[in-house]
Amino acid sequence: GLNGEIVLRDPSSLSKLFTLPAHNGPITGLDAKMDLLVTCGISTFRNEYATDTSLKVFDLRMAPRPLSAIPFPIGAQLIKYSPKFSSTLFGASSNSFQLADVAALISLPPVYRFASPDISAMDVSPSGEVMVAGDMRGDIAVWTDSQMSAVNPHQSSI
Repeated sequence: GLNGEIVLRDPSSLSKLFTLPAHNGPITGLDAKMDLLVTCGISTFRNEYATDTSLKVFDLRMAPRPLSAIPFPIGAQLIKYSPKFSSTLFGASSNSFQLADVAALISLPPVYRFASPDISAMDVSPSGEVMVAGDMRGDIAVWTDSQMSAVNPHQSSI
């Protein structure tokens, strides 16, 4: 939300079940896998807004609760779990991306830079082998770790 809180609601009645404080400014991205929810967002310091340099991790089992934050020096504005690895998360700022291990609560070097300084969208292929990012001009950057990456894990040759 705009106030940095996550509100979990009952799917039937939409009544509020839990409120979790995440960031002290707007949440800019979130993703969930299994029982863990991860957020990135904006924080305020002396009435100035800045991208938060930590990812917030929440355990959603039974009574949801915050876990330790993951230091993320590039300040992620967008996040997406990797479908390929159970605890790996991609985090992107306006001009770079980095991986994090949610189970170990650490960010992983190195930091990868985009050619564009205006990244506004990011996604990871269902195979987990390709990450794409789009900028405000309409350019798309594609990152992969091999020449023969599959976008769809179920693709077959025709």
